[in-house]
This record gives sequence, structure tokens and C-alpha cells, in this order.
Amino acid sequence: MSLPSSRHRLIPIAALALIALPAVAQFGPSTVEVADVREEMLGATVYLTGDLQTARQAVIGAEVQGRVAERLIDEGSAVEAGDPLIRLDARLFELEVARDEARLAGAQAELNRQRIDYESQRALQEEGVIGETEFAEVVGAYHLAEAQVAEAEAELGLSRERLERATITAPFAGVIAGIHTEVGQWLREGGDVAELLATDELEVVVDVPETAVPRLRLGMRGVIMADALPGQTFEGELIAIEPAADLMNRTYPIHIRVNNPPPELLPGMFIRVAVETNDPAPTLLMSADALVDRGRGPEVWVVAEGLEGLTANPRRIDIGRRRGADIEVLRGLEEGERVVVAGTEFLIPGGPVMIAGEGGPPMGPPDAAATSGESPE
Repeated sequence: MSLPSSRHRLIPIAALALIALPAVAQFGPSTVEVADVREEMLGATVYLTGDLQTARQAVIGAEVQGRVAERLIDEGSAVEAGDPLIRLDARLFELEVARDEARLAGAQAELNRQRIDYESQRALQEEGVIGETEFAEVVGAYHLAEAQVAEAEAELGLSRERLERATITAPFAGVIAGIHTEVGQWLREGGDVAELLATDELEVVVDVPETAVPRLRLGMRGVIMADALPGQTFEGELIAIEPAADLMNRTYPIHIRVNNPPPELLPGMFIRVAVETNDPAPTLLMSADALVDRGRGPEVWVVAEGLEGLTANPRRIDIGRRRGADIEVLRGLEEGERVVVAGTEFLIPGGPVMIAGEGGPPMGPPDAAATSGESPE
């Protein structure tokens, strides 16, 4: 069988191209709603950068000595207060408990015997059968038996405490930042076991220029943003302004507590903080409805006049505090620009748009032209 000529082989490709054209041309402009980016005089915002730190951290040590029998944690493990971290070989501690339980049982039996003797001898002493000296010896023996029981109870309490401390537990909730022992290692009393960082009490430590310190007050609210978590914001509160300055840089460390930190915020993250002051300053605002997050950080769709009419294009921006239905724009937009607040789901970069209420139809999906080639009215 002979192969078809190149002329015949080109016809299906051309036909496919003609078939594809109506599919591209069948969509007209998308209808969107827009809002203007505007500037207002609001309380000035101080923007700072710093590191996220934990308010509590501890290097956990062994309270008794022994050989490590079991390690229940790894670096990065999340633990709750009281969770076991390391278990030492507890066989010797268990034997000590058993020994002291037996000693206590013997001391209690002796005390019972001495109590019976004391009660019988007291009756005889009251009847005058035995003298004061002889009865005093009975009383002394009874009190000695009481002391021996108390001593045995204390010894048993100590041995039980040692047995309990053979399991080393977390003193508070947090994340294991380091492990300093392994199974089989002999731990001395006070030896380091692990480093624990609290994750429920986080704060941002920021070095503030001396010129900005007079504008700050304890209790001021701040918006916290982590570079590792783009598009997310968290609330904070200024809780401390250290009085000692860095004389080289003329900065003062301040501490901003993170209110109700989520699990994804971790110590060591780089943080940006926006702290609002009472000093009025020009602030660029846009509707929070315009904010779009496609996993690359905050974006908006900006509507502008093109060669053939209005078009919409995405633009990356930096944002600050939320102020009611609005949000601060730090970088990426200018006053008077228009951003899409409804209809972004139908947009493509550079695609034509019509504005609802300004010649465009009510909100809805892009107009579909008939396959016959009729254009939408």
C-alpha cells in the first residue's frame, strides 16, 4: 500500500485548526465588579521584621541516674505536658519499692503488737498492778514502733518517687528541638535528656530604631505575617520594650506576643509585624474582597484600559493590616487603580472584561457566542 501524499496529509491538520477557532472565539468579555484603591489618613503603622521565638524553653535533665531503656521521642516531636520522653531501666527502682513495702508491712505489724501491749499494760497500770516505771517502758516501745512506721512510709515514698522519675516526662507542651541521649547510655542525675520549646507561647523579638520607640506603647496591637506562610496573618500584642539599647545600631528590642498561635507557626521563622500607632499618616487601602491567594502570596486582578478595551491582569502585592472590610496595601498598587472584587474565577491574564453597572451586563460567567458565529449583544 502506498503512503498518502503530503497534500492529503495536510488537510486533516487544517480542518482541525478551523474546528478549534470557534472554541477560542466563542467567549466574550468577562463581567466583573471593581473597586478603587484609595488613600486615607489613618493611624500610622510601624512595619518591623524579626524572628519568632518561644517564651519558654527548657533543657530537660534526668532526676535520677540509670541506663536509658527506651526513647519515645525524635527531634521535631510534638508533646503535651506530662507525656513520657525517656524511660530508664527501672528494675532496681522496682526492687527498692518492693523492699520498702515489706519493711513498712513489718513496721506496721510491730506497731499493732505494741498497741495491743500498750492498751493492756495501761489497764494494769490504772489498777495499780504495775508501776509507773514499767508502764513508761511500754509507752516508749509503742512510740518507737510509731516512729518506725513513719520512717518506713517515708522510705517507701522516696523509692516510689525514684521509680516514677525513671520515666522522664515533658514539663509543658511543645516541640522537641534536640535530643541529648540514646538507648543504652548511662544517665547521671542531672544529665541532659532533651531540649523542649513551647509552641503555645510565642513572641516576636524585634529591634526597633530609637526614632520609632516614642511612638510605641505597651498593649498596642500588631498584625503578624510569616514569610513561610504567605497570605496568612496573625494577631499580636506589644508586651515589652527593653530599656537597654544596642549602642552600635541605636535600636531597642521589643517583644510582641502572638495571640493564640496556630501549630504551623514555629520558633525561628522570619516574621514581619505591622504595629498601628496613633499618629495619622496617609494609608493606601483596597477592598479585602479583591485579595486572591493562588499559593504564591497575596495577589489582585487589576483592570486597566488596553488597546481594544478593558483588560484584567493579576499582580502580586504586599499587604498590611485589615481595617474592617478593607486591607492596607504596602506595595504593588497605586491610588486610583481599580481591582476586581467579584468575578475573578472567570478571568485569564490579559483577557477582556466589562464592568457591571458601567455598560456591562449583571454578574455572571463570560458571554458565550453561538456556534454560528453570532457575537453577543
